[in-house]
Amino acid sequence: MTGRGEEGPRGRDPGADRPGGRRPTPLDTPLRVVARHTRRDGRRIFATGELLAGGEVTAEAKGVFAEITMARARALFGSLGILPGRETG
Repeated sequence: MTGRGEEGPRGRDPGADRPGGRRPTPLDTPLRVVARHTRRDGRRIFATGELLAGGEVTAEAKGVFAEITMARARALFGSLGILPGRETG
C-alpha cells in the first residue's frame, strides 16, 4: 500500500486520508499561526494550535507540556551551558 490509497499516488487525492480532510500547506504563501493555552492541571500545561493559509486551516496540533523549576532545569541541563543564571559546576 502506498499510504495514499490502494490506487496509488495518482488514484486519489492524498488529502482524503488526512483527519478533517485538511489540505497540504501551500508553499510561497503567507501563513498564520494561532496558538492557545487551553488549561492547566498542576505542572501539566495543555495547548492547541492551528496553521492557516488563506484563512483555511491546513494543520492542527495539540500538546501537553510539563513545567519544571529552574533548579530542576539546572540539574538536568546545566552541563550544557545553555541556561541563564548561576554557573554550574
